[in-house]
Amino acid sequence: MAKYASWADLEREAPEKYQRKASPDAYRNGLQRIAPPGSNVRDSRIRGYQAGIQGKGPIWLREFREAMFGG
Repeated sequence: MAKYASWADLEREAPEKYQRKASPDAYRNGLQRIAPPGSNVRDSRIRGYQAGIQGKGPIWLREFREAMFGG
């Protein structure tokens, strides 16, 4: 996670950065790096991942806040 100077910075920047860095392409590239030789990542896995992260930036922030500071 990037370093932020304040909670306001984290709250403003982190959800958008999460959405950008947690892209389906990043997921595919990560899986492809650990896949057995000659194997390919299934497109259905990428589509499922993409559906799971859409709109999750604000949810991630809320869950982070609850985990770290008790809500």
